Amino acid sequence: MTVWIIFTGELPFEQIPKIFSALPLVSALSDNEGFGLTVLETMGTGAAVLATNAGAWEEIIRPAVDGYIVAVNVQQAVI
Repeated sequence: MTVWIIFTGELPFEQIPKIFSALPLVSALSDNEGFGLTVLETMGTGAAVLATNAGAWEEIIRPAVDGYIVAVNVQQAVI
């Protein structure tokens, strides 16, 4: 499997939907999260989300519909 990670630096907010919609998956793997907007912004573009069970994401993401939830700090769950 080829791994592609692109560090873009700061981008204008207006470009975020275009970038997210071009991706097959956006990961939000926080150890601790209150209510991250990244998940909602991603879901708004139709891209899938891979997020941890930290914070409110379990209440928002419908498994296999909007994306997937994995346990915090469990590397095997992400691989």
